[in-house]
Amino acid sequence: MSRKRTKAKSSQTAAKAPVRKQPGPAEVTLKRRLLRAAPALVILIFITVLLSRFGTLHDLETAFLDMQLRLSSAPERSDVAIVNITDDDFKKLFGGERPLNPQLLSQLIEAIAKGGPAVIGVDIDTSAEKFKDFRFGQGWPPIVWEREVKELPENIEAKEKPEPIDVLGGQDPALNASSGLPLLIEDGEDKVTRRYRRFIENARDPNEPWPSFAWAVVSRYGRIPGGPVEPFRDRFIGFAGDREGSHRINIPAAAVLEQSKSWTKDQSPLSRKIVLLGGSYGEDWHETPLGRMQGVDILAYVLETELRGGGAAVPPKYIFYVLEILSGFSIVILFHAVRFSRALLLSLVAAPLLALVCGLVAFRSFSGWAFFAPLLFGLVLYEAFVEYRNHVLVEKYAEIRGETPDKHG
Repeated sequence: MSRKRTKAKSSQTAAKAPVRKQPGPAEVTLKRRLLRAAPALVILIFITVLLSRFGTLHDLETAFLDMQLRLSSAPERSDVAIVNITDDDFKKLFGGERPLNPQLLSQLIEAIAKGGPAVIGVDIDTSAEKFKDFRFGQGWPPIVWEREVKELPENIEAKEKPEPIDVLGGQDPALNASSGLPLLIEDGEDKVTRRYRRFIENARDPNEPWPSFAWAVVSRYGRIPGGPVEPFRDRFIGFAGDREGSHRINIPAAAVLEQSKSWTKDQSPLSRKIVLLGGSYGEDWHETPLGRMQGVDILAYVLETELRGGGAAVPPKYIFYVLEILSGFSIVILFHAVRFSRALLLSLVAAPLLALVCGLVAFRSFSGWAFFAPLLFGLVLYEAFVEYRNHVLVEKYAEIRGETPDKHG
């Protein structure tokens, strides 16, 4: 009899014993969750760096950037016009002579000046000794000369800085002040020209950066973009139009010599414009997002980019890391704030949106999303795995045992 009472008492004691609850998501502080996610974030940033170095992310980014450029609409009216020395002009007007005959070049610039341009940018090498005989005409507008270098390093980040050569054969060193380097930067991965710089360091005067040709032209035109110049930052060329540049005036040299006979400074297609004098007779071809293009046409796009305020600057590397950390922790906070199932659905929407926003902040272009997407989706997978292991499986295990675990949120 006493034995049965003892068993009954034991059963009652067991029934009254408190159920040991499993730790639920509500018991994990935000600080603890962020610290837990930090190692995963560091690993994902390292993977992103590796993918970038191997070119995978570069290919994605440039594919979307090039697509965006192809879809960009050209300006209705361009302030830039091109006078092009074609192959036919080179043979008939200049007799196929290299370097160009200085007197004939002077006559062509005289014809352009009759059209009343605001400034003339001469994208022609005039460093040869024979250009000491070049003669200026009266009433010419400001002229900016392309300035050559003895040897342009393949890598503009190299310690060896280019040494400039005097324009017009060195007839007047003061003319170098109205010159600039036609610097165009090819991507190391695919050799496509997408970037330019406003200034470059030079060997002759390290304390005085050398302006790019486009910056020198825009400065003489009087339309310097507002805001910080940031001279040595790479900037993206705003290709907005087509390979032919059909939105801007492009006149062959022979046509200019003929039409200028009836021009006045107020009534001509070149009036108050920036006129680029260049040639398609040379070997100055570059691959661009719009296709293969002559250097003078790319420079016209650079000028149009600067007249719109300048191209989007390639951000410093620390900006990437700051944005990756902030956006990554945003995903972690999302999983902390709401239930697992809802957090998973929201994060699949938030991750691509955050990648687009980060790309826009870094590049002023949505194309930069590719640098941030791997990290964000990696964190989504990591948080989903941790949440499922620590909470969903715990709840299912508790249900099987007949216990009541804490619920999330």
